[in-house]
Amino acid sequence: MNGKSSFWTNLFILAGGIVLICMHDRVNLLSWAVFILGVLFAIPGIIGLISAMRGGSGNSSVGTVSTASAAGSLLIGLIMIFWPAPFVSVFVYFLGAVLILFGLMQIWILVVGGRGMGLPGWLYILPVCVLITGIVLICTPIKETQAIFTLVAGIAMVCDAVNGLLIYLTAAEAKKLNP
Repeated sequence: MNGKSSFWTNLFILAGGIVLICMHDRVNLLSWAVFILGVLFAIPGIIGLISAMRGGSGNSSVGTVSTASAAGSLLIGLIMIFWPAPFVSVFVYFLGAVLILFGLMQIWILVVGGRGMGLPGWLYILPVCVLITGIVLICTPIKETQAIFTLVAGIAMVCDAVNGLLIYLTAAEAKKLNP
């Protein structure tokens, strides 16, 4: 378990969950989330294309793949920025899948990373709940319930982050006791 990166990752997940909880009733929240994701796709695409125009790579096949990847990233980013509507329904399922991955990752961290540390069993409760929440959100027709979805996803993200921080603190304490 890499302590510092795990700590910071959980803080960012906590912040994202709090934002979703606070803004769950905003009408265009998911459209804005897709827009921001589009910007995050477009920026590396622009940087990659600028780098390719400057003659970044000496290997022509690697340069061609890098240029194509940068162009694809920019294209997807621009589509998400200027036409977010088709991505909103996909984004809902993407967030559900992320919750499933969060739950599975924390269970794996507890099983494999916490081996021999004597971590308490109650640390498994929230990751299992987050995993179940992700499955339920993917299986639920979301179009009518976007506000509920973002609220539930936000709560699940906060639970995941809090549990991740508890795992981090419990593992740090166990390492101090058993060097």
